[in-house]
Amino acid sequence: MLDHLTDLLFDWCSINKLDYLSADDLYISSYNELTQSQRDWLTNYIAIWDSTQEFEVDNNTNKLETFIPTFHD
Repeated sequence: MLDHLTDLLFDWCSINKLDYLSADDLYISSYNELTQSQRDWLTNYIAIWDSTQEFEVDNNTNKLETFIPTFHD
């Protein structure tokens, strides 16, 4: 899913003629040059990214625990 979000950001930056940076870097470094609509889009994108990343980490952790439920040093 994160790969799709990365592609989405790349396309959005291209369409909006913005440098391709991470969404939070773009938001911070170009804040004054962005329209309110662009700021809103980036804010929503960052929230979706964070939620997706959290979900994928939780999923990967659960799969690892399922695969090795009693693994200890």
